Amino acid sequence: MRIEGLGVSGLEAALVTDRGSVREVNEDGAVIEAWPDKSAVLLVVADGMGGQFGGGVASQLVVETFRTLLGQPVPATLFERYERLLGCFYKADEAIKRRASEDLGLMSMASTAIAAIISPTECLHLYAGDCRMYHFVDGSTPYVTRDHSVVSVLVETGLVALEEVSDHPMRSVVTSSLGAGRSSRLNVDPKWRDAANEQPAVRSVSPRDVLLFCTDGLSCEVSLDGLTSLVAQHRSDPDALVRACLDAALAKGARDNITVAVVQVTGLSTGASEAVTSPDALDRNIEYRDPTVASAVSQQLVTPIVSDKDAE
Repeated sequence: MRIEGLGVSGLEAALVTDRGSVREVNEDGAVIEAWPDKSAVLLVVADGMGGQFGGGVASQLVVETFRTLLGQPVPATLFERYERLLGCFYKADEAIKRRASEDLGLMSMASTAIAAIISPTECLHLYAGDCRMYHFVDGSTPYVTRDHSVVSVLVETGLVALEEVSDHPMRSVVTSSLGAGRSSRLNVDPKWRDAANEQPAVRSVSPRDVLLFCTDGLSCEVSLDGLTSLVAQHRSDPDALVRACLDAALAKGARDNITVAVVQVTGLSTGASEAVTSPDALDRNIEYRDPTVASAVSQQLVTPIVSDKDAE
């Protein structure tokens, strides 16, 4: 459904979520909400894991944690936005583990997630697990986040073909997640800087660009070519696009919960302000002022935990 009253000039958005054709309950969580000053949008999509009730609890904890950002002004620099968004991943991870420690029935709960701060000029995104972001630009190959999953590794090493992914028995085994026990480790991408000294977490956006975020309930059912075709048909109507994506997943069997969120860039408002890239941030390693983030990042994983979303 279209997000009415978003209020950010230059952006339109829509969101749909469905339990699919197989699952008894919907364990996904999502939010698209503007900051009070209407300068940017917070978007979060979370895919809960851990049984009939645990997954839903985990995904809602993720959404609630990220929504606390809306109580503070939008950070002025991209680096600060990155730091705040990253901090929420680790806070949500701790919130899920703390809640699980209070209820034995929730011990195995976890969630994957993707989150973004979107303005009419850029999208800063971070993710853990296999929730995805697609950035569709006219005349260009779409940008797609790289899943933290076993199958993604198998594809990269040439052991599995892309055509085999949707039916592979390990398609739902993720290598990074929030929660999943005290021994788990969390990996969040993209990093602030890559080997080319660039900022892969930041995507510049222009009018007619489409940002599509989803759980694997969509990406496992509808191919990139299929999504590209749907975007071409409904580029100017986010509500029609999310509904078309849902219908396409349902037509393929919808083996998992499905959540689709779309932000369409309609134009740059004359009052929109672009985030400033802090030179200091580019010239030094990232420093985490939030103690929760600092502690977690110091233990950043080498071999990530594997969580099987089918074992529910």
